[in-house]
Amino acid sequence: MKLTWTRVGGAVASLVALAGVACTTSGATTSANGKCAPPETPTITLAAYSNPYDAYGKLTSTFATDWKADHNQSLIFQMSFGGSTTQAQNIVNGFKADVYASATATDVELVQKAGLITHDWQNDLNGSVVATSVVGFMVRPGNPKGIHDWNDLMQPGLKILTPDPAQSGGARWNIVAAYGAAMRGKVPGYAANNPADAEKLLRGIFTNVSVLDKSANDSFKNFESGNGDVAITYENQALAGIAAGSKDRGGQERCGALHHGHSQRVRVVSVHAGRPSGLRQDRVPAAHRHGGRPEGRRGSVPPDP
Repeated sequence: MKLTWTRVGGAVASLVALAGVACTTSGATTSANGKCAPPETPTITLAAYSNPYDAYGKLTSTFATDWKADHNQSLIFQMSFGGSTTQAQNIVNGFKADVYASATATDVELVQKAGLITHDWQNDLNGSVVATSVVGFMVRPGNPKGIHDWNDLMQPGLKILTPDPAQSGGARWNIVAAYGAAMRGKVPGYAANNPADAEKLLRGIFTNVSVLDKSANDSFKNFESGNGDVAITYENQALAGIAAGSKDRGGQERCGALHHGHSQRVRVVSVHAGRPSGLRQDRVPAAHRHGGRPEGRRGSVPPDP
């Protein structure tokens, strides 16, 4: 299978530390005097949106190796991946995560409103944004449906894959990218600065959506398995799929214009106040804390200034 990629918009991700679970998620114990005793081998639990599964696997392994060399202490990472909103809801409902990687600021705010983020994550480096990407279309070999722009998604009988916006931050970025393109007058046949036209475009697109998967990663995998005519997805996800594809999948083909939409900013926020065994943020190398492009793949770009 050859997959053809069309870039059409923009998308962002965040990383935050969660508060209030220091003696439960890290393997720490409570001593007789009631104080939290750090474990010899801390366990750090990461809850993340679905796309950076491979990247975070590599980053956490590298981080643990570097930490061991610098501090003579072993770390164990436990990771959970799913839709960004689903992960936020799980944390609010009791999932004991130490770090939350979110696709949207609104999902971070869900966790913050529950009192599980106690520091000002928006004033962290780059506003806790660690990577950006853009929204685009993944189409079939040769682009048989002639999909070059958002209005092409309205052709009768087209089968579109995009995640469920109730569960996936990526799904909402897809919606914002389409709406923003229409509002800027970048979609043929739709007037600029006309909310009614932009909403009409969204209704037409969602009329053709055949599957709403629970996460952006599931939606992309579903398309790779042969379902649908086009997938609306992150550029970095698409390029990683092309790079890792089977030998009968061709290379990347650029078709259609790039319409700059809203950036998808990946936010990574600590949700763990008492970092185990002195695992303090100010002792963690900056490349691990905020940089290092956790998407770890082609198509990721640094955060906007």
